Amino acid sequence: MRLGRSIAALGGALALVAAGTALASPAAADESDFQLNDVDVIRTAPDKAVTVTGTGCAPVNGKPSVVLWALYIGIEDPVAEGVVPANEDGTWSVDLDIPGIVKDNNLSDPSTGMASFYCENYNGEGIGMAQPSLQIDSTDVDGKAAIVSSDTDGDGNYDHQHFDIDLTGFTPGETVTFYLDNAETGHYVRDLFEVPVGGDGRVVYTGDVPTDLPDGKYRIVIQGSNYGEGLVSKPIEVAHGWWNVQNEDIPVDPDNPNPNPVDPDNPDNPNPGVDPNPTPTADPTTDPAPAAAPTTAAAKPAAAKPGLANTGAGLGVVVVAGGLLAAGGILVARRRRAA
Repeated sequence: MRLGRSIAALGGALALVAAGTALASPAAADESDFQLNDVDVIRTAPDKAVTVTGTGCAPVNGKPSVVLWALYIGIEDPVAEGVVPANEDGTWSVDLDIPGIVKDNNLSDPSTGMASFYCENYNGEGIGMAQPSLQIDSTDVDGKAAIVSSDTDGDGNYDHQHFDIDLTGFTPGETVTFYLDNAETGHYVRDLFEVPVGGDGRVVYTGDVPTDLPDGKYRIVIQGSNYGEGLVSKPIEVAHGWWNVQNEDIPVDPDNPNPNPVDPDNPDNPNPGVDPNPTPTADPTTDPAPAAAPTTAAAKPAAAKPGLANTGAGLGVVVVAGGLLAAGGILVARRRRAA
C-alpha cells in the first residue's frame, strides 16, 4: 500500500500546514470531517507516551488515505514526524513516543509547541488537518483557593468575603486569569483578576469578591495564559451578593478540569461547543442544596479573626492533571483566548 508522500517530504508538507497554508482544495478543508477525538491541547508529562486518535480520514475511491504528523517545539524543524495509514472507516491512531522525543531533542520541562495532523488521500490530495497545542509538562496545579467570610464590625454577622488564593504548578512568567462563567448557560460573565506567575510557578492573590453579581450560579475558571492549565469550580450560588461556599474552599469540579473557549471579541455569546442544556454538576442525592445567603454567624462558618485568613483545608485534589499524568493519559484543555 502506498503511504502518500514520503517521510523525506513530510517535514516540508507539514511546515506549510503549520504556517497556515490552505489545503489543496479549500472546499475540502471547509467540508472535511477530519478531526481529533475531543482534543484541543495535548498535555502530557515528559516520561509518558501519548496516543492521539481521530476520524475523518476516509478512503477515496476504495484506496486508503494516510495521516502525516509532526511535532514542533518553536518554529524550526519538527522534533518528530511520521505517517500512519488510516483505517477503512476513516479512523486513525498515532502513537507519540514522548519520552524518546524528549531525550532525542534534549527538551526542557516544560516545553510548549504544536502538533500537526494532516490527512492525505491516495492521490496526494489534502483532505483535512488539525493542529492542537502540545504541552510537555510534569507540573500539576495544587494549593489553596478559598472564599473567606468575616465579621468586620464585630456584630456577630458575616458581612464581608474575599478571595484567598495560593496555587503552584503554573509556568514561570505566564499570567493566570480568574474569570466567571454562568453555570446555567455556559456564557462568559466577566474577568475577576489576573495574577503574574513567579519564578517558582506560584500565584498568590487576596482581594474582595464582587458583590454586584445578579443572583444565580457561577463557575470560577482559573486558567494559565501559556496553554490553559488550571481548574474549573463546581457551580457556586450567589444570592444577594453573597457567595455560598462550604468550608470556604472553592469547590473544584474534577470532571471539568479546563474551560470551554469563548470569543473575547463577543463574550456575551455562548461558549463554542457548550451544551445549551448542560447536565447539572450537582448530584441531588449526594450534594447538599445551596444554602440561602447567610445573615448571622450561626448560619455561617466561624468568623475569621481580624487580620487573619480563615483558609480552610485547601483544595486537596485540585485538578485532574495529576491523576491523568500518573496514568499516562492526555489532559484535554480548551483555551479561552488565543496566545
